[in-house]
Amino acid sequence: MRYLDDLSIAEIASIIQKTRNNVRVLLHRSVSALKDILEEEENKYCSYGAQQFNKTIEES
Repeated sequence: MRYLDDLSIAEIASIIQKTRNNVRVLLHRSVSALKDILEEEENKYCSYGAQQFNKTIEES
């Protein structure tokens, strides 16, 4: 709703009948969960060489 429909936090809170603070928390958790899923998928399909390159960079 926030990103696809470009609704404000207040508008979302009104629609789902939650407080604005609760909507902020839900959005933060959702974006964080999506980030984790995308990172897992990237690692799953990333070539071995790219994984080693990423590992080297992270260790630096």
